[in-house]
This record gives sequence, C-alpha cells and structure tokens, in this order.
Amino acid sequence: MRQSPRSTFAVPPSGLLAAVLAAAFSVGAANAGEPEQAELSIPDLIAMLDDDDAGCRRTAIEALAGRGVEARPAVSAIARALTDSDANVSAAAATALGELSFAPDIAIPALVKLFPEEARSDQGPLWLAAGQASGQYGESAVPYLIEALKDERIPVRRAAMIGLFVAGPKANTAVPVLIDVLEEDEPQTRKYALNAFIGIGPDAKDAVPALIKTLASEDFHTQYWACRALGSIGAAASPAAPKLIELVQDGVTSVRRNAAAALGNIGPTVGQRAVDTLVGAFSDWSQPVRQQAVIALGKLGPLAAPALPVIEKGLRDGEFRPAANAAKTLWLLKPESELPLRVLLVELAAGDDPGDAVIVMGEIGVALGAVDEVAELLKQDYRWARLYAAEALGKMGPDAAPIARPALEAALDDEDQEIREAVKEALDKIGRSGKESR
Repeated sequence: MRQSPRSTFAVPPSGLLAAVLAAAFSVGAANAGEPEQAELSIPDLIAMLDDDDAGCRRTAIEALAGRGVEARPAVSAIARALTDSDANVSAAAATALGELSFAPDIAIPALVKLFPEEARSDQGPLWLAAGQASGQYGESAVPYLIEALKDERIPVRRAAMIGLFVAGPKANTAVPVLIDVLEEDEPQTRKYALNAFIGIGPDAKDAVPALIKTLASEDFHTQYWACRALGSIGAAASPAAPKLIELVQDGVTSVRRNAAAALGNIGPTVGQRAVDTLVGAFSDWSQPVRQQAVIALGKLGPLAAPALPVIEKGLRDGEFRPAANAAKTLWLLKPESELPLRVLLVELAAGDDPGDAVIVMGEIGVALGAVDEVAELLKQDYRWARLYAAEALGKMGPDAAPIARPALEAALDDEDQEIREAVKEALDKIGRSGKESR
C-alpha cells in the first residue's frame, strides 16, 4: 500500500541520506564559496533507490535528475521508483523522468501505468505528475497518450490530456481524438480537452467549430476555457468572433474577461464590431475585464484606430487604473505619442500597481527611449520608485545597458538591501562590466 507523504522525516537522516544531500547540493555549496563535496557516482545513487528511508530515495532521485545526460543509465531504475510505496518518491520519479526525457520506450509506458493513481504527493495527485512528465517527451509520447484517451477511467484520460497540453504543438495529431472527447460533453474531462487545445495552439484549428459550440455551454467554466482555447488558435478562430463578442457583453465576469482576451489573440480578422465591443467594455464594472479589453485592442493594429481618442482621453483623465497596459496599447497603435512614456513614468514612481508598469516598461522602454528617465528614478528619495526602476531596467535587457549600467552600478551603494539586490539582479540581466557585484 502506498504511504501518505510526510512533510518532515520521522527519524534523523541516515548516513546515506546525508551523503545524498551532500552530493545533490555540492554545486550550490561551491557557488557559495564553501569546499565542494565529493560527488556520488550514478551507480551509488541508483543503489540508494533501495534504501529503507523514503527521504533518501526521493533525494537520490532528485540528485539523478540534476545530473542530466550522465543519468541516462538510471532511467530504468527511476521508472521502477514510480511504483514506490511513498507518494512523494513516486512523484519525484515522474518529475525526474520528465526532466531527463531519455529512453522514451522505457519511461513513457511506465508513466502511463501511473495515470490511474489518485494518491497525492506533497505536489498534488500522482496522475497529474505522470501526465506532465509524459508530455515532456513530446512527439514520442503522443501515440501513448492518444491510446490512453480510450480508457474509461477519468484519471487516466485527464492525465493523458495534461500530457498533450505539455507536448504542445507536437501533439497536433491528437486533435481529432480531443474533438471527440469535447463533444462527449463529460464535465470531468472537457476542461482537460480544452486545456490540451490551448497547448497545441494554432495547429488545433480543426477544433474551431466544436469550440464555438462549446461557447454555448451553460457552465461558465467551460465557456472561459473555450475562450482561452480559441485565443490560442489565433487567426483561424475568427469564425468564433460573433459569439465571443456576445460573451464580452453578456457573460459572467471571468467569461467576459477571457472572451475579450480571445478577440485580441485572434487578431484583426475579428472585425470592427469587436473593436466597438471592446471599447464599450471600458465601462465594465470589473477591472480585469476593462484591462483585457484595452490589452486586446493593442493587438488589433490599425483596425483599432477608432479606439484611440477614447484611450487617450482615459489616460489623461486617470480613468485606467492601473494605466500601464492602456499606455502600452496607445504606444502600439500610435507610437509617435508622448503620452505612454509620461504615464509609465508616473506609474513606476507612484502608480496604483507599479508591477504592471515594470513589465510594460521592460517590454517597450528601449523603443520608447525611456532608459535614461527610468535610470533617473534610481535617485528618488521614495524607495519604491528606486526599486521598481531597478526592476524595469533589468527587464529591458542588454539593449538598455549603455545607459542603464552606469546608473545601476552607482545604485549598488543604495542604503536599502532590497534595492541593492534588485540592482544586482538587473545588472545580471543587462550584462555586467566595470564595478563588480558585492
């Protein structure tokens, strides 16, 4: 019988476990300036999979996963550990097989055998861990996963569809079978079929008619998952635009938000009526719906030009809270405007949600010519302005280095430890030279 996982060891770690821990973390110790521990051999680690202590077995598996190609000979032993009596060991084995992705003829059948297992590890149910790991084998796993979809057991089918999601576009041959699953309209499996379409993306275009039907479901969870699937397919999902427009207007909050996002991800083929609907959503009571509407407009290009006056007025009047995504949309539609830069600088310095401004400035700051002005924020008395400026400069990447690096290096002396850490991280992202890390 499989044992319930333990959050702590019931007994002090054995000598073997201590050895495994030393092997697993020897690199980290060396990086910290401590003497590097002797690394255990692959045969030693494989032998430890038979140790009486579940913690030792689990840590040995994790150590093997960290050894990469060197651990190829251990695949069979790790696959056997999938049936360990301790759920945490089984989950670690599944994760390790997915990370290594060697010997698919050995690993994938062993993982599929774990699909019916509903026991839980600290990380969740074992069927989920096995499904995710199988998908990491990509195209090699798809035939096994399609076959597993024929099983009548719900956990097996769910795990298979998780695997197809992880396999992504390489799972495109599974689209016809997934359409069949979707049309069964089984509540416990349809969400996973929709999720698989999201992973497959544009290659799931043959599913569009079935997905449009699914938008009419009485279950709002099914509706918003279908919106996400259609958005991931992109332009080929344009026949869904009329129904998505209806859902932006009439769906529950999560459906309105995801329908708006889907219209943007499908692109300009959604037509002018979609633009009008998205602009109308600026008055929605739900902030996430308003945010997704303005983000979607930024993806529609010239088609969204009629929205420009409303976006500009909203930014000037402070109607977008937070304003960073609206500023980005304005820049995408009207790159010559100076308003996006002004708005983003205010958001970084003292905005409602500077986190959005950090992300957006990281994406478009160099193109905006904003690097020097963001760097100036590192001199502000207000600590949050300095912190978010450092984070934004880091997200701009190496293109910002000529201007950002001197300002960041000067900020290494900031009195605030959190800011110093953010500055070091930013320097790592843009590339260091000159003043060394402290």
